[in-house]
Amino acid sequence: MAGNSASPKRGEIWFANLGELDPSKGAEIQKSRPVLIIGNNIVNQRRRTVLVIPLATSGGQAQANPPITVEIVSGRRRGIAVIDQLRALDKQRLVNLIDTIHEGDLELVVQALCQVLEIS
Repeated sequence: MAGNSASPKRGEIWFANLGELDPSKGAEIQKSRPVLIIGNNIVNQRRRTVLVIPLATSGGQAQANPPITVEIVSGRRRGIAVIDQLRALDKQRLVNLIDTIHEGDLELVVQALCQVLEIS
């Protein structure tokens, strides 16, 4: 489904190709990985880009550290939403739909995003 013209929905997790983002520097997430669609559904439908938060695996060194990172669950999978890596992606970078996160976890991500961006 590369070159996707679908309208991803808020709370969905998609596998995205982040490996060719240029210019990626330093600690920016640079490889292909799951991303959480965080933007408004109407905007997602009308624009060629979507707002996403990259996800890391909950194993290894990735740990929940609110508000910068928040643990989420989708189906039987756990992950870490890396809130401070919010970015806009062209929909063509979305490869395939993986899952949808639980509504409560989406609310935690939104709260953390508001804290990181100092939005009340």
